[in-house]
Amino acid sequence: MNVIKLISIFSAVLGVALYSETYLPQPGNCSGEAHIQSGDLNEAHELLLDQALITDSSYHFFKLGFIQANRGKGEEALEAFGIVVSRSDELAPFAHEQIALLKTQEGLFGEAFDRYGTVLDFALPSPFRQHIFEQIHQLVLIDSTLHSAQPWFGEYRQWASKQLPFDIDEYIAFCDSLIREDRWSALDSSLEVFVPVMGSADVCRLITALFDITDHHEVFSGKLLFALADQAHRCGQNVLADQLLSAASNREDFASAVPRKSALLLEADIAFRRGQFKRASKLYQEHDRRFGNESRIVMQIARCYRRLGDTENADRWYDRHIQLFAAHQQSEEIRWLRAWDYENAGKIQEAASVYKQISHRAAGRRAHESHIRYALCLYRLGNYGAALNYLDGFVNRFPGSNMRWAAMFWQGKCQLALGREQEAYTVFRQVIKLDPADYYAHRARQILTEQGVETPGILIREVSATEQVYSWLDSISPSSRKRLSPADSTNLRLGALLSFMGRAEHANLFLGSMERDLHANLRLQFDLAAIYSRAGARARAFGVARRLAWRIPVEHREVMPLSVYNLLYPPFYSEIIVDYAQQFEIDPLLVSAVMRQESIFDKHIVSPAGAIGLMQIMPNTGRLIASQRGEEYEVDSLYNPVLNIRYGAHYITKRLNQFNGDLVLMLAAYNAGAHRAQMWYDRNNHLEFDLFVENIGFTETRNYIKKVLGNYWTYQKLSKIQGFEYYGL
Repeated sequence: MNVIKLISIFSAVLGVALYSETYLPQPGNCSGEAHIQSGDLNEAHELLLDQALITDSSYHFFKLGFIQANRGKGEEALEAFGIVVSRSDELAPFAHEQIALLKTQEGLFGEAFDRYGTVLDFALPSPFRQHIFEQIHQLVLIDSTLHSAQPWFGEYRQWASKQLPFDIDEYIAFCDSLIREDRWSALDSSLEVFVPVMGSADVCRLITALFDITDHHEVFSGKLLFALADQAHRCGQNVLADQLLSAASNREDFASAVPRKSALLLEADIAFRRGQFKRASKLYQEHDRRFGNESRIVMQIARCYRRLGDTENADRWYDRHIQLFAAHQQSEEIRWLRAWDYENAGKIQEAASVYKQISHRAAGRRAHESHIRYALCLYRLGNYGAALNYLDGFVNRFPGSNMRWAAMFWQGKCQLALGREQEAYTVFRQVIKLDPADYYAHRARQILTEQGVETPGILIREVSATEQVYSWLDSISPSSRKRLSPADSTNLRLGALLSFMGRAEHANLFLGSMERDLHANLRLQFDLAAIYSRAGARARAFGVARRLAWRIPVEHREVMPLSVYNLLYPPFYSEIIVDYAQQFEIDPLLVSAVMRQESIFDKHIVSPAGAIGLMQIMPNTGRLIASQRGEEYEVDSLYNPVLNIRYGAHYITKRLNQFNGDLVLMLAAYNAGAHRAQMWYDRNNHLEFDLFVENIGFTETRNYIKKVLGNYWTYQKLSKIQGFEYYGL
C-alpha cells in the first residue's frame, strides 16, 4: 500500500500531543477528507454521519463543523465547534477561529473580535498569529470601537501600525472618479505619490486601467508620464510606453525633470522591444557617444545588428565589448555565441579553440559547459582519444560539477568509438548508478541494451512499512540535520490537519518554516511532501519532493524506496491526462513528463513570457487551438486543468505528427517554436542522436529536452513496477 495512504492520518484522540521520532500520529479516521477537498460537502456530510456511531473524536467534530459552516448550517456548525473546544486543546484555536468567522457572517463583530482574542491566548507560530491579526484588522476597519484590555491587543496595534494596506481596485476606482470630475491636477499629484511605492503587478494593472479610462496624456506632467512610460515598458506594454514617452518629451518640464541619459536609454529599450532594431541601434550609439562606454549599451548595439542580420557590424561591437570589458560575464557570453556560430557553420576546429578559451576561466558561468563542448568538438573531429583524455581530466578536477553526468556519458561514448567496449560498459554503469532517473542514465541504459548488455531498470529498495522508509531516510540524512522540537511536532500535526481539510495555504502558516529551516531532515521533508500530496496541494507537494530529491546524497540514489519515487514522479491529474491521451492517441506518461517540467504541477503558474497553467499554454496558442477545435475561448480558461491539459495534448499530437513522431523535435517545438525545431533539424539532421540533442541551439531548450525525456523514460520504467501509482496503468 502506498505510504501516502498510511502516513499522517489522525488518531482518534488528537488532544494528546506526544513527541517521538515518529512525528505524525498513527493511521486513524480520514472519512470525508477527499470530499471536503473536492468541495463535495453533502457527500462528506453523509460519510461523517455514517461514522458517528464508531467515532466521536475531536477531529470528527471539527470536520463536521467545517462542513456544516460551508453548507450554511451555522447553528449545527457552532454546536460541533463547541464540542471541539471542550475536548481538544490542539484543535481549539481553529475551532475558535471558525466560530469567529461564523459570528462575523452574522454581523456579530464584537463576539467575533473576542473569539479571535481567545485564539491568540494559545501558543501559535508567528505566521498564524499574523493571520489572526489580519482577521482582527478587518473587524476593526468595520467597527473602530472594538478594543481589548488583553496584552494581545497591544501586540496587534503594533502589528497594525506597520501595515500599509493598498487596494489596487479601490485606487483604480478613485482615479476613475478624479477623471470623471475633471480633477486632472489632483490625479497627477496622486499618481506621483503612489506609483513609486506600488508593487510592479499593481502598477501594470493601474497603467492598463488608467489608459482604458482616458487618453488625455496632455493633463499629466512630463515627469509622471516618463515614470508611467518606464513602468509600461517593464510590464511589456511597449506600444503604450512609446506613446507615453513621446507625450512626456513634449512637456515643458521634461528636460528639467528627466535626465537625458535616462530618457535616451528608455527610448532605445522600447524601440528594441518593439523590434525596431535600426532605430534602437542609433539611440544606443547616441547614448554610447554622449555618456561613455557601458557593457549593457555595447551589447545592445551588437544585438541590434545581429537581429538585422548585419554580422560584420555585430562582430565589430562584440569585439569592442571584449576589448573594453575582458573580464565581464557578457564577454564570456560573446565567446560562447561565437563558438556556436562556428559550429553551425561547420567550423568545428575554430569552435573548439574558442570553447577551450572559455573553459580556462574557472569561475565563468559557461566554464564547465565549455569543457564538455570542447570535448564534443574533438569527438566530432574523430579525435576520440584526445576527447577521452580531456573528459577524464575534467571528471577528476571537478567531481562536484553539475556537468559530471554529461562528461561521464561522453567518456563512455569515446570508449565505444575507440573499440573499448568493456571500458565503455563500466562507465555507462557508473552513470546509471549515480542518478538512475537522469537523462544520461537512461541514454546509458539504452546504449547498453543496443549493445546486447543486460541492464536493470529503476531499482527499488525493498521496504514496505513507513517505519522502514523512515529508517532509510534517517540513515542518509546529513549529520547536521535538526531534530524536531515538541513545538515543531505539534505544528506538524496541526498543519497536516489543515491540509487534509483542503486549507493548504492555512497549513503553510504552520509548515512553511519547516520546509526552509529543517531542510536537512529528510524524514520530515518526506512527511511534508506526503501531507501536501494527500491534501491535493499538488504543486506544493512536488516542490517539497523535488527539494528532497536534490538532498539525497548521490551515493544513495541508485536504489530508493518506491514511496519516494511516487512523490518524485506523481500521478497528478492522471485521470484527466489518460482521457485526453486516449483521444489524441499519445502516451499519457509523455503528457505527465511535459507537465512535470513545464509547471511543476501548478495550475496557477504563469511564466515570464505569459504561458499559463499546467501545460504552459501561451494565450495566442490557446486561441489558435480553440479556433481549430471550434470552441469558445477566454484566456482565463487556461487556468482550468481540464482545458489546459486538452490543449497541451492537442499541441503535442500536432507537433508529433508534424515531425513524424520524433520526440526531440516535438519537445524542441514545444519549448522554442516549430520553426526553430525545423531549423535545427535542417542544420544537424546528419548527426547521430546524442550529438543532435547536444547541438540544439538554445541552452534552455537543450536542457528542457533532456529533462523531459528523463522524466518520460523514468515514468515509463516506473509504470512497469507493481505499486507505482498512475491512473489507468
